[in-house]
Amino acid sequence: MRRLARIAPGLSTLLGYSFSDDFRHDAIAGLSVAAVALPVSIAYAQLAGFDPVVGLYSSILPLVAYAIFGTSRQLMVNPDAAACAMIAAAIAPLAGNSAELYLSLTTALTLLTGLFCIAASYFRLGSLADFLSKPILVGFLNGIAISIFLRQIGKLLGFSVESSGIIPRLLEVLGKIPLIHGATLAVGLGRLCTNPWATGSAMAAITIGVVPAACFAANRLAVESCPELPIRAPLQP
Repeated sequence: MRRLARIAPGLSTLLGYSFSDDFRHDAIAGLSVAAVALPVSIAYAQLAGFDPVVGLYSSILPLVAYAIFGTSRQLMVNPDAAACAMIAAAIAPLAGNSAELYLSLTTALTLLTGLFCIAASYFRLGSLADFLSKPILVGFLNGIAISIFLRQIGKLLGFSVESSGIIPRLLEVLGKIPLIHGATLAVGLGRLCTNPWATGSAMAAITIGVVPAACFAANRLAVESCPELPIRAPLQP
């Protein structure tokens, strides 16, 4: 039992869970996390090249796994922009144009990554991160940020960016400036401008973004939004 608790420390906590004392607080915490995690997960799924429904499942299952194998009560486990960009860069050349193969390879990659993380936790390998050079980490994160910015700027401006590579994407964005969609840009800039005071309230931040987009869509101003999500698991035919 002690060895099992070392691999899955959350099991002992779950076995001793007090529904009457803890559920109310956990429900409030869960709603707060969901308000932040669900919209972000949909965006990150599209960043990695998946349908939005994949983001919903990827924001649920990792939390369940971390509740069993994790050790922190405060850590929020969710898709990350850097990880999504790395998955897209690693898997896309292998999958070619096959969406099914892309999804299968990514599922295998994420499963193996999770198993490696559990093994690293068991052998206490977290200290190896101290040997990573800070300039390398800073350069990596800055490169990821630039790449993500050039991938997503087209959605903010209202047109698609088809080129691959940082310089070709930048040139394509500059060449398509006359195609900027005013209503889409207005919604995006309005949401960005409200970030400083809406950061503390996730629900307020979501409302600020959703309400104007819905109003523009209702007025037929062609502001593209997330499509209706199918009620099925991503791997279900």
